[in-house]
Amino acid sequence: LQREIEQLRQLLAEKDELIQSQKVLQQESIIVATEKVLHLPIDLEIETVTDKFLVSSRIEILYILRSMMRSKSLTTLTFGNDVILTTIIGVDVGRREIIFDCGADAAANLRAVKSKNLKASSLLNQVPIYFTCLDLNEIEFEGAGAFRAKFPKCLRRVQRRECFRTDIPGNVQLKFKLPISEGVFSNTFIKNISQGGMRVIGPSHEVPFEIGVEYQGGLIDLTSVGIAKVSVQVRSVSEGTQRDGTRCLRAGLEFTSATEQRALTMIQQYLIKLKIEGQEL
Repeated sequence: LQREIEQLRQLLAEKDELIQSQKVLQQESIIVATEKVLHLPIDLEIETVTDKFLVSSRIEILYILRSMMRSKSLTTLTFGNDVILTTIIGVDVGRREIIFDCGADAAANLRAVKSKNLKASSLLNQVPIYFTCLDLNEIEFEGAGAFRAKFPKCLRRVQRRECFRTDIPGNVQLKFKLPISEGVFSNTFIKNISQGGMRVIGPSHEVPFEIGVEYQGGLIDLTSVGIAKVSVQVRSVSEGTQRDGTRCLRAGLEFTSATEQRALTMIQQYLIKLKIEGQEL
């Protein structure tokens, strides 16, 4: 219980921190990336504003930069034929600036400051992040050499999925009842899940998985959260063998538009519950 209380306090503290950051940045105009936008931000080289990976909200950019700093994500600064490996060591909300570690090569550091086209790339939780560094300067930070750059006006976060899936811990059996016919269900087990779909496994002689087939009225037993009623379409199927030697089918299921928002909300609540309980998301 004490562990859960501490985790909740940490989440609330981060929420308060973001609220305070929003007050600082609320006078800054927000660039909205839609098909109606006529002018692209000058610090991002993309051909269209319909790039679904584009992040232009100042608050979200701040959150990403802080996450990179806290996780000490290795960042590559590229300019011309030069590359500097660094990390973000500071995020100044008031001045809207990022602080990077300097590189080991003094000559390369000088060329970086003089560069007019300096790109940053990194991985945050295995998700590629790209942005352009603006007004890079060399400064002293906490007694050591460092780079200072302006916040990017936008960045690209290249997510491979619209919804990231969460692996279900091995000590948890999350069941999905697949509707076979009126009032008849086949029990399968969920291996990972998101608000967009899930991957399940079941006995090959019981589950009639076929790519493209839709099933309505499937039931996910989310234990203490409740039972979510969903409609799914089979997107992928593969056959395998379980540890006991029995044949099984693995299927990727996508939630269809027939799934009510209440069911998706219940799934989200269950994932939050896993996190609070200390399970790996």
